[in-house]
Amino acid sequence: MGASIIIFSNKDNAKKILSKTGMKEFAELSFSEENGFRYVITRQHIAEQNQAIYAHLANAKILYIGRSKYSLADRLKKHTKWAQDSIRGKTAAANAERNLREKERAERWRDELLRTGGKDEVWGRSGLIRKTPYGAINIYKSEESYLIELYSPPLNSSTSI
Repeated sequence: MGASIIIFSNKDNAKKILSKTGMKEFAELSFSEENGFRYVITRQHIAEQNQAIYAHLANAKILYIGRSKYSLADRLKKHTKWAQDSIRGKTAAANAERNLREKERAERWRDELLRTGGKDEVWGRSGLIRKTPYGAINIYKSEESYLIELYSPPLNSSTSI
């Protein structure tokens, strides 16, 4: 049986799109000036998935698509630390230009969250497993690339600026 490609019309909202790809909501990201970036995990069994893909969405719009080799919960912790440190200018970047770029990316995240009421939803799932002549492999990296190309989320660095 051949692979099927899911095509969505512009009328489809982000929840419907992500649901059709097998993702489920598992966390919420919020931002406030007093508390900074915060994640709350609502479905631990999804957050424990390794080699997974995930997406941030708010107001029926996909904001970011990513992947994680390790657990999604670990990825969210690292993202929170990166965003907090970048906004505060505490990154360990090797040079000032990279520090500035990272700060600008973190500020775009903050600004987008503030535009959406300070919160977004995080959806995710394990990557798909495909049988190959070399054995079964997880294709989560390819899935991430395909979804980014298809939806051009504004907060992915490859599709923004």
